[in-house]
Amino acid sequence: MKHIVNGLALVLIIGCLTPPQSYAGDEVQDARVKQGKLWYDKYCTPCHGPGGAPGSAVFPTTKKPIDLRTISERNGGEFPSMKWWELIFSSHPSGVHGKAWERVRSDQTETGEGARDMAAHSVVANIERYVESIQKKNK
Repeated sequence: MKHIVNGLALVLIIGCLTPPQSYAGDEVQDARVKQGKLWYDKYCTPCHGPGGAPGSAVFPTTKKPIDLRTISERNGGEFPSMKWWELIFSSHPSGVHGKAWERVRSDQTETGEGARDMAAHSVVANIERYVESIQKKNK
C-alpha cells in the first residue's frame, strides 16, 4: 500500500511540473491559483509577506529578504518547480519549512493510509501555482 501512496505522490508532483502556460485561460488552473492564494495567505504569509513581497524570511547566506515574486527571474526566467519541491520537502527535519509542512499536514482531515499526506501535497501544489502566478514579468 505504501508503494501505491508513494506512486500517487510522484504522479501528483509530476503533474504539478507541467508548465502553467499549457493551462492558459483554463478554469481549473484559475481555481488552483485562487485556492493556492488562500493557502499561501494561511501558511506562508507569516514569513514571506502578502502577495510574495518580502517578509521576515531571508536568504541564509546574504541575509537579504526573500521576494517570492522574483523566483523565476533568479532562475533564468523559468519557475524552478523541482527546486521548489526540494526546498519545501527538505530531507532535514529542522528544515526551514518543516514546521509549516507539519502544520499543513496536520490541518488535513482525510483519513486512511497516506490520505492526509496526499491532501497536504495538494495544498502545496496549489501554493506553488499561486507563487508561479505572481512572478514579475521581465520588461
